[in-house]
Amino acid sequence: MIIVHGQLNAWGLCSASPFVNKLVMWLDVKGLPYSLAPADMSQAPKGKIPWVELPGGERLGDSGDIIATLTERHGGLPGDALRPANDPVLHLVRRTLEESLYFATLTTRWAGSDAAFEAVVTAFAPALPPVIGPLALRYVVRPNVRRTARAQGIGRHSPEAIAARAIADLRAVSAVLGQSPWLSGDAPGTIDCGLWAAMGGVLVFPVDNPIQAALKTEPGLANLRALFERGKALTPGAWVG
Repeated sequence: MIIVHGQLNAWGLCSASPFVNKLVMWLDVKGLPYSLAPADMSQAPKGKIPWVELPGGERLGDSGDIIATLTERHGGLPGDALRPANDPVLHLVRRTLEESLYFATLTTRWAGSDAAFEAVVTAFAPALPPVIGPLALRYVVRPNVRRTARAQGIGRHSPEAIAARAIADLRAVSAVLGQSPWLSGDAPGTIDCGLWAAMGGVLVFPVDNPIQAALKTEPGLANLRALFERGKALTPGAWVG
C-alpha cells in the first residue's frame, strides 16, 4: 500500500496543501490503495509535502513527480487518454495554478490578516507539540512564508493587487474549462485533480477574502464551482467534509 505523508485535515479537506489533495484525488480516481500519515519532514525526499512511501520502501517527493512515476507504473487516469497531461494548454493551466494562484492563496493565508493566519494555526496545531508548535508557526514559519512570498514576488504587492492577480487566474482557467465537465473532457484527468484541489483550497477556507468571494459569486466562474462539487464524489480521501 502507498503511504501518503502530509499535513492532514483542514477545513473539510484532507490537507491544507493543494498538492497533497491533488495526489489523494489522483489515487482515489485511479483506485490505488493508500493510507495517510502525518509528514515527518526529516524523511521527506525533497523537503516538502506530499511525499510517499511505496511498497518495498521506495520514497518519492513532489506531487507531480509522484504522479508521473505512478502513471508510468500503473497507467494514467481516464481523462489523460482524452487530453494528455503534456498538452501545451494544460501545461499552462498547471503553471497558472501551481506557480501563480498557489502563491496568492498561500500569501493570503499566512501573510495576510491575523484572522486568516489563526485559521491556519487551527488546522496545523493538532499535529504539532502543544504550546511550542503554535509558537513555531507564529514566530518561525510565518516570517519564513512572508520572506518566500517576497522573494517569489507576490509578497511585494498589496493585498488588493494579490487578490486581483488571483482572480485573473481564476477567470483565465474558467475560460479554458468552458462548458466541459473537466479540463480533460468527459472524464477527469491528472490536470483536473490539480484544479479540484486548487478550487477547494480557495472555497473552503474559513475566513472570507476577495479571492474566495469572486470564486463563490461571479457568474462566469460557475463552471469552476461546479467542477469542485462534481469532484467531491470522486475523492472520499481528499474531501472529508
